[in-house]
Amino acid sequence: MPELPAGCYERVVIHDNFDAIYRFAEKRQRSRAAISGLVGFNGRFIAVPWQAPNGREVTLIATGMGSAATNHLVECLGRLEYHCQGVIKVGTFSALQETLNEGDILIPDGALIDEGATAWRQVKKDHEEGRFSSDGHVQRYIESRRCVTSNAQLNSLLESAIIRKGLSKPGRGYVWSVDAYDCFDGSHDLYSRVDQKQFDVPGWNGNGSKNLSLSGVEMECSALFSSAESLRVRAAALVVVSRTRARLLGTPVESRRVREIHAAEDQCLDAAIDVSSEMVLATTSA
Repeated sequence: MPELPAGCYERVVIHDNFDAIYRFAEKRQRSRAAISGLVGFNGRFIAVPWQAPNGREVTLIATGMGSAATNHLVECLGRLEYHCQGVIKVGTFSALQETLNEGDILIPDGALIDEGATAWRQVKKDHEEGRFSSDGHVQRYIESRRCVTSNAQLNSLLESAIIRKGLSKPGRGYVWSVDAYDCFDGSHDLYSRVDQKQFDVPGWNGNGSKNLSLSGVEMECSALFSSAESLRVRAAALVVVSRTRARLLGTPVESRRVREIHAAEDQCLDAAIDVSSEMVLATTSA
């Protein structure tokens, strides 16, 4: 497995988009530091050293989109020599529930495992041939998946950090992790039938079952949570609504609230950096 470049990887915050990390640095007048500290490695990731308010170093990493990139990074971080205490993801997702608006923040308690571009080619074909034309068909499909949970302690710390910043209490729920967005966008009958519905889904790795509803769809959380659990690295996420349910279903709506989405991502990065540094201090002093 490739080596990571020299640096501190005890405290890691990831985003699938370097532009979001650079925008965050620019707003905090640290864009030069971000660019000068920018390191590309293995042709996949970009790492930016960042000093937290308490003086601890946190490494921001742009992973690129998708479960494969996220899994590869976590596998690297799981090596003993990196002493990784935890990984917090910041990103965006598309809402599956009517109550969610662009810029709203969600802390996923877990993720439905449904990634895989090849598998979703078959899902798209099933959709085109009418196999998701009823609630029963959709329920059977979703309940044949598994779900993996995030780290409950980190979730509580992230929730407190967001509230301390004077923001509304973030939502909690489960996300649906797919890895073939083009196919997903063409499968309206499948994802249009999940709003507010409850599903009984078996847990990943034999960890019981969960009765859950799905707040939204994204691409990386299930890979992050399952890989981190396997490697005994704590993992959690803060994700921002970038598409409402109406927009996801192709309903004509007003222009996207890009400013609100970007502001929420920045606030989530701030909170993730705070929690990441505090988490390691607590672990180190224990």
